[in-house]
Amino acid sequence: MFGDIDPSWHDVTLEDLALHRSGAVDNLPASRPDLWEGLWVRDGADDRSTRAWFAEELLGQPAERPGGDFAYSNAGYILLGAALERTADRSWEDLMTTHLFEPLEMASCGFGPPRGRSPWGHTPGALGGWVAMDPRQSGSDNPSAFGPAGTVHCSLVDWGAFVALHLRGANGSSIVLDSAAFERMHLAVGIGTEAYGHGWVVETNSPAWVDGTLLFHGGSNTMWFAYMFLSPSQGRAWLAVTNAGLEAAAWDAIVTLATR
Repeated sequence: MFGDIDPSWHDVTLEDLALHRSGAVDNLPASRPDLWEGLWVRDGADDRSTRAWFAEELLGQPAERPGGDFAYSNAGYILLGAALERTADRSWEDLMTTHLFEPLEMASCGFGPPRGRSPWGHTPGALGGWVAMDPRQSGSDNPSAFGPAGTVHCSLVDWGAFVALHLRGANGSSIVLDSAAFERMHLAVGIGTEAYGHGWVVETNSPAWVDGTLLFHGGSNTMWFAYMFLSPSQGRAWLAVTNAGLEAAAWDAIVTLATR
C-alpha cells in the first residue's frame, strides 16, 4: 500500500495498527521528534498529503519494537487514516463525516478545537495554574493531520449518540455496521492491562458499579480530557470531559456519576 518500506513492516496488517500491536512508536514527540515537528510545520496545510508524507517517513525506518507487542500508538492510528485515504481516494475527514457523523446526525462534529461559544481548553501555565487557549491560535489542539488519533470535537449530545451506537451494536442492533463488526471491535486481544479491542479498552474485572464487561477509553490533547465507560449488559454509559488535561478530574466525575 505504501510502496518501498522497511522490511520490519512487511508483516504488519491494518488490524495490527488498530490493536496497537504494529510496532509503531508509542510516544511520537519523544521517539520521532522529526515527525512530530514535521506535523507542526505542515499544520493547516493539506492534511491528506501530510499523512501520506508521515506514512512514508515512518515506514521508511525500522519498526520500534517487534510486531505483536502491545504499545498504545497515536502514530499507528495516523497510519490507519493514511491507509483509508489511499484506498478510498478521499480525505479521512470526509470519510468520517460521510460514514459516521451524517448517519448518526452528529451535526456539531468538527475537527480541531471547538469554536463559537464552546468552552476553551486550558494548558498548564509557566508559573502554575491554567491558561485558556484561544481556539484561533496555533497550538490550541494537536496538529490537524493528527486527526485519526484524536482531533474530533462535538457536543455532549452528539458524543452520546456515538456511545449509544456502540451500546446498541454490542447488543445486536445498529444503523451503521452489522453486529459482527461490533463484536469484533469489542473483542479484546491480550490480557490484563494489554486487553485492547479496536479502539476500546476491554475490562472483564470491572468496578463494582458495572455488571459484566466494561468498554472504556480516555483521551487528551493536554488541554482537554475525556472519558467514556460503557456497560453493554446494563445498556448504560457514563461520559465525562474537562476543558483541561486533568485525568483525575474526569475519572472522579465518572465515578460520581456511576455511584450516585
